[in-house]
Amino acid sequence: MLNKISRIALLAITIFVTAIVYPDFYKTSFKRNLNYKSLNYSEVLNDFLIVATSKDPIYDRAGNIYSVADYQELIPLSSFRQLMSKGMMPDSLNGVEITFDNIVSSSYEHRIPLRDNEREYGLLPLAHGSSEEYGYKHQGDFMRIGKDGIEFVASSTNTVDKEKSGLFDDSLRNLSYSPPAKRMWGNVVPGGDKYNGVFFTDQNDNFFQVKYFDTKPLCRRIELPYEMEIVKVFNLVRRGVIAYVFNDRDEIFIVDDNRNMNKIPADGFSYKECWNIDLSGNLFYNYISFKREGFEKMIVLDKEYSYIDSYILIGEEYAHTTRGKVEAFMYPFKIEPYTYKNGFDFNVVMLGKYSFLLVNVLLASLVFCLKRRKGHVINKWHNILDIVLVCLFGIYAFTGIMIFKTKE
Repeated sequence: MLNKISRIALLAITIFVTAIVYPDFYKTSFKRNLNYKSLNYSEVLNDFLIVATSKDPIYDRAGNIYSVADYQELIPLSSFRQLMSKGMMPDSLNGVEITFDNIVSSSYEHRIPLRDNEREYGLLPLAHGSSEEYGYKHQGDFMRIGKDGIEFVASSTNTVDKEKSGLFDDSLRNLSYSPPAKRMWGNVVPGGDKYNGVFFTDQNDNFFQVKYFDTKPLCRRIELPYEMEIVKVFNLVRRGVIAYVFNDRDEIFIVDDNRNMNKIPADGFSYKECWNIDLSGNLFYNYISFKREGFEKMIVLDKEYSYIDSYILIGEEYAHTTRGKVEAFMYPFKIEPYTYKNGFDFNVVMLGKYSFLLVNVLLASLVFCLKRRKGHVINKWHNILDIVLVCLFGIYAFTGIMIFKTKE
């Protein structure tokens, strides 16, 4: 009996390992040949440019083709270093003087990952700023917001600083916050003199910002334009903007220096489906770009975040290629290991709805025939289990059964 239990454990390990190795080996054994393209926007043409690999041409929506040299001249604010080195940088554009300083000061780019592959411990550092010293510094403690309110835990002694905690808790109670916090977002490395502290939502989905300056709490409530659940806050340091806010309705807001929330146009955006979102801007425009496999949308906004134009680029999805369809037939699922800044985890991906069942049934029939041929008694529980495992896990279980065979 012990041997059979050990064999079941070995089968489980084999299924787990092969679910990682087999799909990965299959995918890397072929050249995928997907035609990847991306979007850019020309300040000269006031039109979108479709950029593919080095072998494919660069073209606009009208189908006009451009060389790499032409492409650099059409996006002078993005390729100003190359143009300046060649002496080809224009002095002005759209009636606005172009200098190195105003290009750099007005340009920004933020890539925000939307797949939060990290554990949340409910502890964040809150740096302290002083009017007598430059910059913000960590205090050697971590803040948490539990049922009893906000607390600061000293990392060296693992004790709560009751005096400091009381100051912040009183300040937040005056703003009618309801602990514990649902989610907390902060910038772990504050950097220079610009630091936005920690943002959090309470049990009633109220939105707060907490800072620490001159040994005094600076707690502020950020009024929401309407009822919503905030799913992510991207804390940033940029002139005029302190954070991007994403809610459960796939809407995006910017929070300005006065803590006003303003919605920015992002039709078609899906927090759950998109890998990441790029928010960028230059002297003339703000841009929003979000992607998932086979899809990219770029939205152009003016400097006040009003809608100007947008374009959707549809590409080829791996799942719809011949190799992708074959993979869905061969493997019922795959396991993708991934690492993040505070851990290691696995993601289970279903490759197809029911296409893998045909292969699973064929393999289970093969196991049945092999056992009959060797004279095994099929109605014994361990033989039935083998057939059931192959029906469920397909080639992964079949591999384990072929390696760790039963003995009658």
